[in-house]
Amino acid sequence: MFGDGAQAEYAVWEVLREQLPDDAALFYAVRLIEGDRQQEIDLLVAWPGVGIAALEVAGGLVTRDASGWSEGSGEERTAIDPEAEMRDERHMLQRMLEDRRSPAATAHTVHMVALPHTPVPATWDAPDLPRALVLDRDDLATAAEKIRAAIEELGHDHGVEYGHGDHPLTRAGLASLVDLLSAQMPSQMDALAWASDEEFRRGHLTRDQAKVLDMFEYYPRLIVTGGAGSGKTWLALEQARRRAAGGDRVAIVCRSRGLSRYLQRVADGLDVRERPAFVGIPQDLLGHWGRGPAVADDDVDAADYWEHRLPNALYEVALRRPDVERFDALVVDEAQEFGEEWWPALAECLREPQTGSLVVFTDNGYSDEWRKAGVPIDVAPMVLGENVRSSRQIARLTESFALSEFLSRGRKKAAVRFVDVPSEYAPTVAEVAVEALVAEGWAPGAIAVLTTAAHWPTEKDIGAFEGYRDYWDHFLAGADVHRGGVKDFQGLERAVVVLVVNGFEEAAQARQILYTGLSRARSLLVIVGPGEEIEAAGGQRVRKRLGKCEAWYPSA
Repeated sequence: MFGDGAQAEYAVWEVLREQLPDDAALFYAVRLIEGDRQQEIDLLVAWPGVGIAALEVAGGLVTRDASGWSEGSGEERTAIDPEAEMRDERHMLQRMLEDRRSPAATAHTVHMVALPHTPVPATWDAPDLPRALVLDRDDLATAAEKIRAAIEELGHDHGVEYGHGDHPLTRAGLASLVDLLSAQMPSQMDALAWASDEEFRRGHLTRDQAKVLDMFEYYPRLIVTGGAGSGKTWLALEQARRRAAGGDRVAIVCRSRGLSRYLQRVADGLDVRERPAFVGIPQDLLGHWGRGPAVADDDVDAADYWEHRLPNALYEVALRRPDVERFDALVVDEAQEFGEEWWPALAECLREPQTGSLVVFTDNGYSDEWRKAGVPIDVAPMVLGENVRSSRQIARLTESFALSEFLSRGRKKAAVRFVDVPSEYAPTVAEVAVEALVAEGWAPGAIAVLTTAAHWPTEKDIGAFEGYRDYWDHFLAGADVHRGGVKDFQGLERAVVVLVVNGFEEAAQARQILYTGLSRARSLLVIVGPGEEIEAAGGQRVRKRLGKCEAWYPSA
């Protein structure tokens, strides 16, 4: 999104978008944080086979004289220093790439100044900024060509003290750069934190999502359903933020500990006036009300605990809470996990159990039996029909396991690899695959290894942390490879997922577990396991999609 003050950046963006080859990456407003310092690169070009160019854009009439750079004219002149800003930003970017062990750190890199409204003589030159590193008004017609020439001529020795190398940008380097910067550009968390401007918000929504946000204003109770990657969690957070900003006491509830910790971290970043009063799992809600968990969540009979004893305990506690402690609005994410006995308990958490605001988000890739299980909402569900998270190949394979179809807005680039091995060998082969992916340039923190057979973390695994909160904070920090179970990863995602098909605790859940595991990847999915077992769970459609995956034989 380019606001009213970004016409200059938009002008350069438009010409580069048209002129750069399809396999190049073009970024706008890349935010970098290093300690207590923050920088923002106006435009960043990552060109495979060539290198990287970071552009500082200055609009209006820009001049340079003995007193330095200035923008504007007459009394409206403002002192600027685009070259110094760009140099600092490039150095910070290079340090980040080196610290993250990204292969992009070895690429030719230059910093450039773009002056889309100012003509600069071809003979102009400065010791600290050669003419080749300046794009002026008349250079826009051949901007991409000028950038390539600058990288090839001046990108070799720039910033060598920061670990900058002397190689063209490789495809592995490009993939690593895209993944790293995508995590730092405006994300779900940033969009929610900055959502004070209506136009900014709507610019980041699909038509489906915008329609749902409009519906929230008219229906206090609503079911929103959509496939994996359709933006349900974003909408759940945005609905809660809006209601809290309007003065309501709001709660967000889900089942997964990992998802709840993600939701809590996003909510903590909101303005205090927009922050929900409670975010977490039902067990946390009992603790929030000072009663502690009424039942142990590590009971051997997990199904009985979740489906019966815990909702009954919550109902009894909520029934006795004063109105001041209950909520005006309740948002339930991943609602397909909540069975019939949950809905009276959840409704009782509202100050007005029969009429209070209740918005539930559910994945329509699962069984729709839950809709018949006492959900106190009579309005027809709003449907999100697009996958806006995963690449197109990942989305299509995921869809073949789902119970409904959805569209994909992701990239067309092939992004599914398949390693066909017996289930007993799958965990070992998966570790080899992780080593191969890191060697390709994927950052360890971009990779999640998910198993179909077991929950995660175990008591032994979590012992290295200060409890579940610390464990999931470690995951959300994105510093290392995450290893866990599919069930505990519901509602979460990573750029790369290695799905280890090593059996199923219950054969009846095989299709659902595979659907969940496959849909957690954004950019690259690696399936490790027996093809026959996967096809048996998914049927003919899965067999067809699996046949289109890239057969892979990883080696460390």
